[in-house]
Amino acid sequence: MNVVDKTLDVIIPSYRFDSNVYYIERIVNLSYPADWKVAFYLIGDNPSVPLPPSLQYLTDMGRISFHRNKINSGLSFSRNKGIEISGGAWMLFMDDDVLVDATILFAYINAIEKNPAAAGFGGVVNFSAATTTFTRALELAGYTYFFSLAANCSVLPWAVGANMLYNRKAVGETRFDIGFGNSGGEEVDFGIAVKKETGKQILSVPSATMEHPWWNNGSPHYGRALRYSQGNYYLLKKHPEFGVMRFCNSSELILLTLLSLPLVTLAGIKLLYWLLIIPGILLIDIVVHCIKLSGEKKVQIISYLWYTWLLRMAEQWGYLSVCLKYLYIPGFFKRFDIELSPGKKRHFHTNRWILLRMGLISLCFVLVCRG
Repeated sequence: MNVVDKTLDVIIPSYRFDSNVYYIERIVNLSYPADWKVAFYLIGDNPSVPLPPSLQYLTDMGRISFHRNKINSGLSFSRNKGIEISGGAWMLFMDDDVLVDATILFAYINAIEKNPAAAGFGGVVNFSAATTTFTRALELAGYTYFFSLAANCSVLPWAVGANMLYNRKAVGETRFDIGFGNSGGEEVDFGIAVKKETGKQILSVPSATMEHPWWNNGSPHYGRALRYSQGNYYLLKKHPEFGVMRFCNSSELILLTLLSLPLVTLAGIKLLYWLLIIPGILLIDIVVHCIKLSGEKKVQIISYLWYTWLLRMAEQWGYLSVCLKYLYIPGFFKRFDIELSPGKKRHFHTNRWILLRMGLISLCFVLVCRG
């Protein structure tokens, strides 16, 4: 029978520790089994903000171990610093703006005691009810899917950064890659690295829950979609085995349409006609998108359809921009499989929606070329 090392470190990277005092205090005041030793580490990533009095009091009392970065160094750097300065057998990483369930440490410790050889665990991150049109669009677009995945499956492809627990022995010398910057994806990379190193899985803990606020207070924004898609580029470059071949999306087709202008001129095709393909591509994309969403998810509210399409385009342009930045031409036809699906990849996968979109766009090109 495996003997469990009953030491756990809770690592909280925070840039906003001056404004997120309530959430941090709630984490630090969590209860846990009496036979376990739990330590709390707050990594301050804002060198210019003073530590609020209540957090200073908890630090003076020895409840928190507070460490401040000399300069703003980012989330991955702060997590790595937490790994280096802590020493428990288990490391629980949490965001600084989440409302944790009061029993979360009991849930994780129970999971550890049942599976002490596991590489890591992931909990559930819930969002409050979608009360705005844009938050509902985020749900429809799949932005909350992985946050709640631990509630529905026993093994996770990777653990969400806001609520992830790792075995220190499994982590070893693995660290979060600071090269991802603020694009996201570093927790995916970390999970892949730990699983490769150990050959073990990341298990879900459905009862380890917390509530996450809606980004930007639920107001429309597209920067996150841009960043996430850029993070997928870095993941693809680091882990090409999870790449899948795909047909060009609309943004890439628009770029190719513009790049082909010299050849179009030589072929004697009127430039105005050729450029009309661009609005045609966009129109076809949005029409097919709306028909698909209406049919598969029974969405008939125009604003939902519009926001989900804008999120889709932000993802496409974000990914395309970083491929162009690094002149990664294969990226035009390759995507990162964020689900880390095992087995043979379905390259150039098609369905009725892809075929409809490709057929209509091909018709546009044929009509223009025929003049």
